[in-house]
Amino acid sequence: MENLLNILIVDDNPMIIEAYKSMFNYADLDCCSLNIDVACDCEEAISKMKLAQTKVPYDCFYFDMNLPQSLDGNFKSGEDLALYAKKYFPKAKVAILTLNNDSLSIHNILTKIKPDGLLIKNDSNPTEFIAGFKTIMRNPPFYSTSVIKFLSNISLRKESDQFDDNDIKILMHLERGIKTKDLDQYINLSLSSIEKKKSQLKKSLNLKRANDEDLVRIAKEKGLI
Repeated sequence: MENLLNILIVDDNPMIIEAYKSMFNYADLDCCSLNIDVACDCEEAISKMKLAQTKVPYDCFYFDMNLPQSLDGNFKSGEDLALYAKKYFPKAKVAILTLNNDSLSIHNILTKIKPDGLLIKNDSNPTEFIAGFKTIMRNPPFYSTSVIKFLSNISLRKESDQFDDNDIKILMHLERGIKTKDLDQYINLSLSSIEKKKSQLKKSLNLKRANDEDLVRIAKEKGLI
C-alpha cells in the first residue's frame, strides 16, 4: 500500500507552482503518492494550514520567501509561514524556495528558520528538486548548490580563525549596499568598533586604500562571503 503524503506549496507565481506540481507528477517517488495543495499568498496559506490543523495535517511544506502578506498583517513572508508550520506541524518537513542567493539571505534562513531543505531557485532542475524532496523526507537537511558553497566557506573561515562572525556580518551587509555609517543598526557593535574591524579586514586582505566595493569584491574572491 502506498504511503500518502500531504504537501502544501506556497508561491505567488502560478507558473512556478505548476512547474513544481509537474515535477512531482512525473517523478518516481518509490511507492509514495502525493496529495498536493497550493497557495499563492500568506492569507490563503495560513487559512489552509489552520484548516489542516483540525483535519488532515500536512507532511511537508514548500515556502517561497517573498509573498503577499495576510490581511491581518501577522504573516508577511514565507519566513513567518515557515515558523508557524514548525510550531504547529512539528512532525512535518519544512523547505524554503528562494531566488535570494546572497550570503546574508542564506545565513538568515538557516539561522532563523532552520529548514529541512533550502533550495535556491536558480540552482534547481527537476532531478535535483526530486532528489531534494526524497532527502528532505528521509534524511534532512537538503541544500542546493549555492547553499553548500556558502556552508563550505563558513567551514573554511572557522578553520582559519582569522575572521569572526562580526567580520562576516560587516562584509555581508556591505555586499547588500548598507553604508558603513548605518551598520551599527544591523550589527551589535559601536560605529567606532565597526570602523576598526573594517580597517583590520582590509589589512588582512592586503587592501591599503580600497573602498567598500573593493573590500566586498576581494572578500567574495577569497570565499569569505
